[in-house]
Amino acid sequence: TEISRRVVNMAKKTNPGMKMVIKYPNWYAYYQNTGYNLATQPQIFDGIYTGTETRDAVYTHQNLQPYQSYSIMRYLENTAPGKNGGGWVDPLARRTLDRYSQQLALTLFAGAREITLFHWAALYKPLPSNEFLSEIGSVAGNTFQWVDSFLDQLGNPTGLPVYKPFNSSGESFLTSYLGMLGLSLELTPHFPSKGNAVLLTQSAAFDSQIVSKMEQFLSAGGNIIITSGFLQALPAEEIDEFISASVEGSATINRGTNLRFNQIFSFGREINIPVVQAPTNDCWPEVIGLSKGGNSYPLLTTTTYSAGKVILLTVPNDFSDFYALPAETLTGIKKYMI
Repeated sequence: TEISRRVVNMAKKTNPGMKMVIKYPNWYAYYQNTGYNLATQPQIFDGIYTGTETRDAVYTHQNLQPYQSYSIMRYLENTAPGKNGGGWVDPLARRTLDRYSQQLALTLFAGAREITLFHWAALYKPLPSNEFLSEIGSVAGNTFQWVDSFLDQLGNPTGLPVYKPFNSSGESFLTSYLGMLGLSLELTPHFPSKGNAVLLTQSAAFDSQIVSKMEQFLSAGGNIIITSGFLQALPAEEIDEFISASVEGSATINRGTNLRFNQIFSFGREINIPVVQAPTNDCWPEVIGLSKGGNSYPLLTTTTYSAGKVILLTVPNDFSDFYALPAETLTGIKKYMI
């Protein structure tokens, strides 16, 4: 924050009419570790800009899922409404051209005012068979032409609020995995004052006022969805106010049931999950997974608090294991997350 003020003041002393914009990279979960401060910098600079490049989701060390090209734009827009100039995309670290095209389209779907294509050398590089035709440039042009045919018909982005306070971390980038399941999510640094529901991941536990905010939201009739990571992050005496549950060890599951528990569905692979323990009848498992040996483990648990509900989502230890859940299990989970 101090360096930002010094740089901006020095620049404007040299040229009072200039505009200073800070471009934020794609690793929003770790800004506080790398010299960025979303709580203060947007007020210092004239504008902000968003790195929406997600690149390959499997082989790059960040494992950024495609949905993040959308969700990080929404997070920065909610951080500084009206000051987010656009999205920054590069064609690097990808295995397919489709991956580049998707980043551009999702950035626009999130309401970007403009897109910066980084960088010129990559865009200009011609195909081996045609020195006048750029592979990357053609993909960008075709994508923009396609999206432009309906972009003006889109409304304002909306979705289930996901509360990530400034300078917080925990269950990093989980939002993008959930978005890939077909959930519409709105990542925000502000706890909603009212609404039907809000999702709290482990990052939300960084808010020292989170308990009182939860009490007010639930008392007003809203539902709060918490993850198993959030459950573990809050001290027991605080989380017990809302749900008498704890995480005790882990288990491997390979099957699940539907909402009526009258059908069993096989998973795409074995999944390792934290084991949620909760008192019978005070809490109710709405979606469960089954181990090879026959034990059942809750994947989604509900309980009542005041005028609302607390909904506990069990998050696999490997976030990508969400993709191995069958449609019937995912439908049961998503029923409680809209």
